[in-house]
Amino acid sequence: TRLMSVLLETSLGDIVIDLHTEQCPNACRNFLKLCKIKYYNYSLFHNVQPGSLVQTGDPTGTGQGGQSVYGILYGPQARFFEHEITRALRHDKPGVVSMAASGPCTNGSQFFITVDGPQEHLDDKYTIFGQVAEGLEVARAISAVYADADGRPYKNVRIRHTIILEDP
Repeated sequence: TRLMSVLLETSLGDIVIDLHTEQCPNACRNFLKLCKIKYYNYSLFHNVQPGSLVQTGDPTGTGQGGQSVYGILYGPQARFFEHEITRALRHDKPGVVSMAASGPCTNGSQFFITVDGPQEHLDDKYTIFGQVAEGLEVARAISAVYADADGRPYKNVRIRHTIILEDP
């Protein structure tokens, strides 16, 4: 199988994510297609938790928005897709990339990156679809920006651009 990776160019530096295309084909397809149509360009990191995670992928910047590529293609009834949770993939180290969800079958476009590990409390709740290959220090820098009590940064940190890399 070929390894698929995505480069996130953020306002604080670059992050390269290797995707788990075998274990989570729907989540990876969703992420790759959203990157391809530039859906994530200018998305804010709207939730930063120092020592835990950074979250982005909502075009509204509120943490309430976003939809999957399936919703874009097939309409509002397909806005979300089901979890692909596997025992082989755990939040057991820094740099784990997971779909952000508010419950079962609520995967859309938002995702988070862990900046420290392990974080077992996230296991079996979120679909892990990637691992940071390069730029973990950038994710950690994003997690450390000054934020309010809800984790909303006072300074805008954004994904500027996404680039799909094949066979890194």
